[in-house]
Amino acid sequence: MPSKTLKESHIDMPLCPDVTEDPEWGLAQFDRLLGFEVLQAAISADPTPIEPAVLADKLGVYKGYPYAILRGIRSKLSNGQ
Repeated sequence: MPSKTLKESHIDMPLCPDVTEDPEWGLAQFDRLLGFEVLQAAISADPTPIEPAVLADKLGVYKGYPYAILRGIRSKLSNGQ
């Protein structure tokens, strides 16, 4: 009996949901992803700012989210926190 080739073989594995589609996972990883984008801009010494829509697309959030982050930072700084 000939052995199965890679194309013919089949592995039964339970279907797992894609973790990247889970909103909770996205929120947990958001700081890491944002930090990576900032680090990448700093390493490349690119003086141009990251456009909010581009940043939102890379992070997988709605396009107004970068503005929400800035509003949150501004309110925390004005409250002395």
